[in-house]
Amino acid sequence: SGGFFALTLSQTLGPSVISFCIPICPVANPSKRASYLRSSISGTAASDGYANFHDATKSANILEKQLSFWVDDKSMAEAGQLLETRKSDVPTLLIVGSCDKNVPLAVTADVQSWATRTIVVGGRGHELCDEVVKGGGYHCYLTDIDRFVEYCLSSLNSENGQ
Repeated sequence: SGGFFALTLSQTLGPSVISFCIPICPVANPSKRASYLRSSISGTAASDGYANFHDATKSANILEKQLSFWVDDKSMAEAGQLLETRKSDVPTLLIVGSCDKNVPLAVTADVQSWATRTIVVGGRGHELCDEVVKGGGYHCYLTDIDRFVEYCLSSLNSENGQ
């Protein structure tokens, strides 16, 4: 997943190389996502605490694609552990949808706990990755990104004496 790798790179390389990171609906913990998908496949997603979930067929397709990349549960668990805690001071703006059926909030919970800022866009799902919500209003997060990037760049300029 691109979001997972962007987060991992930012935390590995640190602020001397990466100025900021803005992941949108990332699969921050492949193991937690696989667990969610299996819950959906088995029909227990609602009782397992997921408010929004795909049907069993869609979940099985997503899990199959995920396993074609991560191969097994051990690899997914090891990957998930990489982002459990903050490892560098790279400013991170995490953007997630409250109704994301591809990446429920539980999948990004660890990153939410250490991200510089987390925006949860209510009533939105994984489509946040496809295009920016048009028309402004509460669902549009562009002003938040602008403000975050401006802050990061001004902080960087201050550190460099500019």
